Amino acid sequence: MNLAGDLRYVPDGEYETFRSPGSRELRARAFLLLVDPASKDDPAYRARWEAEHPLGWVERRQAFGPKGTYGKWLRQRAAVVRVNHVLFVHGGLSPKHGTLTIQEINERIRQELAGAALSEGSLAADPDGPLWFRGLATLPEQELREHVEGLLSRHQARHIVIGHTVIAPAILPRFGGRVIAIDVGLSALFKGPPAALIVEGERPFALHRGQRLALPLDGDIRAYLETAARLDPSPSPILEVIDRLAPVAEPTVR
Repeated sequence: MNLAGDLRYVPDGEYETFRSPGSRELRARAFLLLVDPASKDDPAYRARWEAEHPLGWVERRQAFGPKGTYGKWLRQRAAVVRVNHVLFVHGGLSPKHGTLTIQEINERIRQELAGAALSEGSLAADPDGPLWFRGLATLPEQELREHVEGLLSRHQARHIVIGHTVIAPAILPRFGGRVIAIDVGLSALFKGPPAALIVEGERPFALHRGQRLALPLDGDIRAYLETAARLDPSPSPILEVIDRLAPVAEPTVR
């Protein structure tokens, strides 16, 4: 969203961190360049525009642009990567794009993000694309079981690690450990716990509040969640989801 200029989630305080001595002049120049000539002499319109474009807005856009400090670096990153037997993707791989190779996905998204805006129908903005798809975290497992097995076989992986969707305040295995959801809501908005995924050899572990816990790969996650809950300050938010999540069962990954 930042690379494409979609800044709806950026708080004003973040613009302040990009503010510079020349911010007012830069914003004035941006106003003249970006605003319709018919509105440039309207004081009320200019006041609204400046309120929507705080000081630091221009510098932040430059920083995330194709040549900017963050924009240049981010555009070189991969959208999907496989490390040993683990496939990492921010959102997920959907049936719609399930036949694309890792190389095809990464090349397409890099091309789409080469500029400062996304074209209509781009893979990077598609709700079913790898940056946005939530189905591996939210849809009933029986609906996507065959799809997940196909992905693992196609990409020669044992696990798919996803973020983007907070489904529990703990790292959560789905599809018998074939999918591992690691977004625990660390941001202030979700107030999630400090947690991380550790993969050692063939075994994935959750680091929950500094304690390493083996992730269950047999579908029975109640004991794991109860242990994680005991590590939280009381009352743990995990207790609210145990009954909803624990009934899931899948065969062990071997």
